[in-house]
Amino acid sequence: SSGINAEYGGFVKDFITLNKQAASAGLVRAEEQQAYRASHQVLKAKNHRAAKTRVLKYPKKMSPDFMTFGVPTRPSTPVYDLLENSYQERWIRGMRDAEQAQREQEKQAKRSNNIQDTRTSLMRKKTVKVEDSKLWHMSRWGKVRPFLNTFPNEKEKIRAMNRHYQQKTA
Repeated sequence: SSGINAEYGGFVKDFITLNKQAASAGLVRAEEQQAYRASHQVLKAKNHRAAKTRVLKYPKKMSPDFMTFGVPTRPSTPVYDLLENSYQERWIRGMRDAEQAQREQEKQAKRSNNIQDTRTSLMRKKTVKVEDSKLWHMSRWGKVRPFLNTFPNEKEKIRAMNRHYQQKTA
């Protein structure tokens, strides 16, 4: 018989593993998966599931303290701390410490009287020297002599320039 639970000498087809392999191979349509299951054969023991659960079960007398009906239990709440309001006291103590630390920071800020410099005040304190750089000229024009010379000699040129600077407004 070739039904869904086909047996092969005490073994059964492992459809979960076959489906995982088909999905990882990129087969998503039902027809593709069915063809994959028909062409591949993955078997597991007939009592495979029962063997697994038998290993995981605890005997009734030997059940661990942290499990109830196979579900892990929450850790118990310390009732003594609840009755004494120790959580509240711890919170108040923490808030008080944080407030005190903030006050200390404010006191230190007042003591230092450190007024931060703004960009304007820094610029007033430290003046930046501007370097006078010559304008860039092409090197081939540096050797060319003037075409027109209006002064008879260099001495007359210097005298004229001095007069020009003296008459210039301030």
